[in-house]
Amino acid sequence: MLALLRSSFKIAVDSLWVSKVRSVLTILGIVIGVSAVIILVSMGNGLRSMINTQFMSLGANLVMILPGKVDLNGGGFQQFAAMATSKLTTEDAKLVKSVTNVSEAVPFAASYLPVKNMGESVVVEVLGSDENYTKVMNWPVSEGRNFTVSEVNAGKKVAVLGVTTARNLFNESAVGKTVLIGSERFRVVGILSQKGGSGEMDFDKRVFIPLSAAKVLFGKLNVQVIYFQVLDRSQINTTVTQVKNALLRHHKDDEFSVLQSGDLLKSVDSILGAVTMALAGIAAISLMVGGIGIMNIMLVSVTERTREIGLRKAVGASFTDILWQFLIEATVVSSLGGVVGILLGFLGAFVIGRFISTEVTAWSVLLAFSFSALVGVVFGILPAYKAAKLDPIEALRYE
Repeated sequence: MLALLRSSFKIAVDSLWVSKVRSVLTILGIVIGVSAVIILVSMGNGLRSMINTQFMSLGANLVMILPGKVDLNGGGFQQFAAMATSKLTTEDAKLVKSVTNVSEAVPFAASYLPVKNMGESVVVEVLGSDENYTKVMNWPVSEGRNFTVSEVNAGKKVAVLGVTTARNLFNESAVGKTVLIGSERFRVVGILSQKGGSGEMDFDKRVFIPLSAAKVLFGKLNVQVIYFQVLDRSQINTTVTQVKNALLRHHKDDEFSVLQSGDLLKSVDSILGAVTMALAGIAAISLMVGGIGIMNIMLVSVTERTREIGLRKAVGASFTDILWQFLIEATVVSSLGGVVGILLGFLGAFVIGRFISTEVTAWSVLLAFSFSALVGVVFGILPAYKAAKLDPIEALRYE
């Protein structure tokens, strides 16, 4: 059996080498499919890993209060609308902080605005908060300082920049310089330490200003979210219940939601997992198209090599010999396409990784290659069977 496979493999490779251009074009469909699977899955996995890292950096004892009723299984539009019509206030943050086992509670108001320095301009998320946001978000200032209690109370126009925004706007230290946020000038007093992320999820693009100044700049009186930390993680469920009861004294039940970071992480991870698999499925369609291409080319090859098949059968080649020859030929084509596709997939993921987070996993590579090899076998069966069933006398007469 081993000798038969070795002989069939050699014949298959020789046949492919004779028709190089046809072989390359046949392989191309598989190459595109495999590389697409690896690249798209790596993008999905990279996004999941980045979000997981961001949540972990915030800490497991972080809890957030969002406006409206949050549906972790969907309802994105409704949540966006709830953010715009939020009824949460700074007084709610003070109320939450008074609850037992809450160490700190910080309100946030946010808006996307252009931030300018001379000829440089970037549009980033500008967040208004109080001086304790660095504690709650576990995000210390690396250069300069944070704004103070007196600056928050007085509504001073001071700003703390994320490191990416600072680099984009200044060629030197940004501390002490002035930036234009929206239509107002703010003095930069500090630069935050690097938090990580990429694209629109790059935390280091954010800019923080005092909440009192943000309300004037945004034209919003209420806040969009309140973060609070619990002292004893083991009592987090009890604390969440107490916070809800405290807020219900001033709000209706559908006006806010209290969510643990772990709940959000599980929901986001589940959604992104489904998206990743959907992307892999879409990319796998191109593998199927490549498989159909292999079948078509192999059927043409059987027709062209009818006399060769008849001659082989006339000198003693059996049904199994011919079947294996064409099956191996189809599998070699798809497997070679799989190998090239893996290399291009790694290269594509590396290039895209310079702009957004990507992560190539072993399972995606193994899945893509296995599927490509399987495509060769499945779509090679019909041509192989057709070749093996040829009558040697009729085959030798074929012109």
